[in-house]
Amino acid sequence: MVNSVSYLIDLRDQDERAVLRLCTLTDLPALYAFQLETYMIGEDRSTYCPLQQDEWQAILTEYGEVWALYDADKMIGFRVFYFPMDKPDNLGRDLNLNVYEQMKVMHLEACMVHPAYRGQRLHVRMTRAALKLSTRAASFRYICATVDPANQPSLRNLQELGLRSYGLRSKYNGRQRYMMMLDRMQERT
Repeated sequence: MVNSVSYLIDLRDQDERAVLRLCTLTDLPALYAFQLETYMIGEDRSTYCPLQQDEWQAILTEYGEVWALYDADKMIGFRVFYFPMDKPDNLGRDLNLNVYEQMKVMHLEACMVHPAYRGQRLHVRMTRAALKLSTRAASFRYICATVDPANQPSLRNLQELGLRSYGLRSKYNGRQRYMMMLDRMQERT
């Protein structure tokens, strides 16, 4: 199913373009399969916490957005936005934002690019494009994320997107993660 919200991203060969599009619940099987396949061929599985099927469903139906990148009909990456609002997993709590400010937090929850397409800055380019296209994401002041300290490529990508580290915290079954945040109001000044 092709969604009407989409964006073209140039690939390594300038004659090739990938299509970034907003996913729906019908995309869940393909997203879950892509995540599993890419996770299983990854070099260091300890740096990524795969989303479970119920998390995918909640994000796709109510609590977020998923943007998938396609080269022709082949999924080559995805970016997940999560809008936690007053949920206990809101990273604004870890960053000591008050309850009112926590309602303005969105998460860059997960991002994957197939290994055959890495090295093209697709993580950053896909995220920037999705942030521009998403009407829901535009309403959030704070963009938060966590990243494993060993995952230097993802850390550099988040920093390139403007997120700063606010220290290490134990998250996701005791795994150490950098707490990252961008305050869009400070970005504009």
